[in-house]
Parts: sequence; structure tokens; C-alpha cells
Amino acid sequence: SAAASHHHYNPDWLADDDLVANFIARSEEFAFLRSELARFPLEGNIQHYLLVGVRGAGKTTLLKRLAVAIRRDADLNDHLVALSFPEELYQVKHLADFWWAACAALADELDRAGKTKEADRLLAELDQAKAQADPGDDLGDAGLHLLLVTCAALGRRPVLLVDNLDLVFQRIEKTGKKRKNPHAPAYWALREALSTARSPVVIGGSVRLSEPFTDYDKAFYDFFLPKRLGKLPLDEARRVLEHLAQV
Repeated sequence: SAAASHHHYNPDWLADDDLVANFIARSEEFAFLRSELARFPLEGNIQHYLLVGVRGAGKTTLLKRLAVAIRRDADLNDHLVALSFPEELYQVKHLADFWWAACAALADELDRAGKTKEADRLLAELDQAKAQADPGDDLGDAGLHLLLVTCAALGRRPVLLVDNLDLVFQRIEKTGKKRKNPHAPAYWALREALSTARSPVVIGGSVRLSEPFTDYDKAFYDFFLPKRLGKLPLDEARRVLEHLAQV
């Protein structure tokens, strides 16, 4: 269908078996976040997380491993659905775009789960909603509404796995190339959207804790719980080296 042409698969998302087999590093962080997801309710308060580490620290692979767990494990996929985003969200220039991208990510996940009719229906609704939206409304939440309505019908809470979340934040805080009050209103609108009993769960990756996360008067101060990905413990580093030697 025409709607199906909008799908944008990342080939890195396809080899779940290979990802699991080769996931050696960051096992402690994975176990912690997986246990957190298992106890998150379908509706109710949740904690958002930010994985902080330099490039190559394992943020991207950890996010992908969490997506596989949500996809495969009964105690997760009975109430959650993983939304995996491309590493570079070039199409996201405003907060409204972020919610459209989340809907597209949900359609991808439905498609790979074999629910092609549901995926095509969502994409058709996405096209219609975007056509009806005010293109000048940078803070529009029509995409968020479509995401939440679709997930409610599925009986799942969306988990947004967003690498380079700091770069996404840089984009949505601007109007064109000119900065206008860089910490509002997009950040506050996003915080409000992530603070409801039905809000998506966000687990993001970032190379640093930037101003919106650290300044006490900013929107996300003390909102995301940072998990720092430092140097690997010696025993884990040894396992990684042994695994690489066998590959």
C-alpha cells in the first residue's frame, strides 16, 4: 500500500538473534533496566532514564538489546512495546516532529511483528493527522495523541528508545536557526507529556549531561535518572575480549 512505503527499516534492527548472542558488555546495566521495565505499570507513574557515556561506550547496543527483550520476553511484551528510533533523527526539527517519528517507529514495530494491517492502518492515520495538523504549530501533540490512542488499543505502553537524545533536544529547542528562550516552551511541553499516567517511557542515550538535564531551573532537572556507562569492569572486559577472539 501507499502507507507501507513510509516504512524506514534500519538493517541493524533485524538480527535479533545475533544481537543477543553477541551482547557481552553492559550486562549489569541491561539487567537493571530490564527489571525496571518489568515492574513498570501499563498505567501509572514511571521513571525515565538517560544512558550517559562517550561514543563507543555501548549506549546504542544496550538500547537495541532492551528492544529485543521487550519484543521477546513475556513479562515485558504483555504490557510494553518497544519503539526503536534511527540513530540520527534528521526529520525531527520540532517537538511535533518527534511525536510523528514515534508513530512511524510504532508502525515499524507492528510490521516486524507481522501485524501488517495494523501497521498500514496506523501509517494511513498518521498521514491523515499530519495533513490536518497546523504546519506552524511546532509544539503540536496530534502525533502524541495518535501514539497513545493506538497503544491503548494494543494494551501496551510505548517505550521510546532514543539514541543521541541530547541532539534531539538541541533540535526541538530552536525555531529555525535562531534560538528563542532555549529552555522553553518545547522542553516544558515534552516534560508535561512525559509526566502522565499513560505517558511513554523514555530511555535515551547521550554523550553528556547537557543544560536541560543539569540546571535546577530547567525543565528536565532531576527528571531523567542518569546511568553512566563508564569503563567496563575487568571481568566484563575480559569476557568481551574472549568473545571477540572466538568470533
